[in-house]
Amino acid sequence: MIWKKLVEDQASPMIHPVAYNTGACLTTPILGTATASVFVESKNRVARWCYSGPSASQVFVAEGKAALYKLEDKAFLEKVDLKSRRTIVDLLDLARELREKPLYSLDNQQLAALFTRLFDAWVEMNLWGHVVNVTDFEHFMLTQKINAFLEKRIKESNADATVPDAFAVLTTPREKNPLLQQDQDFFRVLAMIQSDPLALEVFRQPTYVVLRQMEEFPEIDHAIHEHAYDYNWLQFHYDGPIVLNEEYFVEALAAEVRQGIDAKQKLRETEEKQRALAENQERLEKQLRLSGEETHWILVARTLMLLKALRKDAVFQASCWTECLLKEIGTRLSLNVIQVRHLTPQEIEATLIGKASVDARELDERIAYSCWLHEGNKPVQVFTGEEARRLAAQVVEDKPQGEVRELKGTPSSPGYAKGVVKLVAHIEDIVKMNQGDILISPATNPNLVPAMKKAAAIVTDEGGITCHAAIISRELGIPCVVGTKIATKAFKDGDFVEVDASKGVVRKL
Repeated sequence: MIWKKLVEDQASPMIHPVAYNTGACLTTPILGTATASVFVESKNRVARWCYSGPSASQVFVAEGKAALYKLEDKAFLEKVDLKSRRTIVDLLDLARELREKPLYSLDNQQLAALFTRLFDAWVEMNLWGHVVNVTDFEHFMLTQKINAFLEKRIKESNADATVPDAFAVLTTPREKNPLLQQDQDFFRVLAMIQSDPLALEVFRQPTYVVLRQMEEFPEIDHAIHEHAYDYNWLQFHYDGPIVLNEEYFVEALAAEVRQGIDAKQKLRETEEKQRALAENQERLEKQLRLSGEETHWILVARTLMLLKALRKDAVFQASCWTECLLKEIGTRLSLNVIQVRHLTPQEIEATLIGKASVDARELDERIAYSCWLHEGNKPVQVFTGEEARRLAAQVVEDKPQGEVRELKGTPSSPGYAKGVVKLVAHIEDIVKMNQGDILISPATNPNLVPAMKKAAAIVTDEGGITCHAAIISRELGIPCVVGTKIATKAFKDGDFVEVDASKGVVRKL
């Protein structure tokens, strides 16, 4: 069988794709389509997601058509919205419960039951997450549908907006996602500091001095403690190891004080940006004289974009907050947490209750190199050694043909920029970024946001209008082109490029 590589996940232990694929297989009764077989090649926690041969594209198109057909019904959109939010809340509520629970006091049977609850919560969230994803995955049918009627309406109304500009404005969610909420909460804490002259003077000092004097400002100390508790997951990704602590946020606040950043002004700018977005959306809808059906599809795009952001952030929140459970399981089984994340759910349960045993050396082999096959409702199959290499030899992926001077992708945030290329896939790559560089990545995620904030433009191999890069680039007002497939292979660090995100073009200069 020939497998086509679609996406690549950095620092992704196998428990994540297994939970996603299990959820995706459960969408068949909802969409009336069969999910493609999934093959994941894992090498030192870099996971290549592959789907079966030429039939994969047909499956995604069929799923996309089925989802869009059902989304014509406002009631189905409301159901997807409700179910997605509810499953996200359920997962995070469970993660918070595990975070506070004295897991050491539980026996192995109870620990196994907790893990099953956690895995089931992941699966349920991913079930509805897959419905959201397939509406614009690979085929970009939702994007094309909206762009088609926007182009027509712009011509009819002689509006001064371009299609990419109108698309970006109209489909941007008005509701704040967790990353935007973190920024606002951060600046609220900074405003507390700046409203107290004594605290302000302390925060101008080196961080170690600030930390020594924090007890003199109990309200600010409490606010920082709460902020760190809520947002310690921001750089965790799927399996850490970075968990942000109070010292990190004290340093970040002190840096803003030393740079003279006005917190109240930042908060006003954010609120004004939200008001301006709502006003621009209403103005454009009237100017373009959108029909009721067209307005509905704009609402579909806004809703799915927000749900994608909420789910993405929930993945990293829950991964961080439930690591305590995996560590406790590892303690019982004499494994480290990375090894636990490379067990199948069935292996975790069976081993905890004494029906099976695990070999740490075999798990290390899985971490170094393994292949995982997921077919429908069957338990995931794990391959290592020669068998894994034989399967991986059947993977086909897009590669540049000769020297590439120009690439096209999907415009997701309009604008134009020139700059030096920096390839950023891991959190360790962030140090390469300078202000005004062009960030090129396989796909972005929350722990790359510090680098994204420095970028003059963002380009990705993967993604559509609901991907993380599209969402964050609009919030930051940065030009963005997604879905180029081979940008990380066509360009290298130091290349000088221009990005015309209104046309979806990336060109080497």
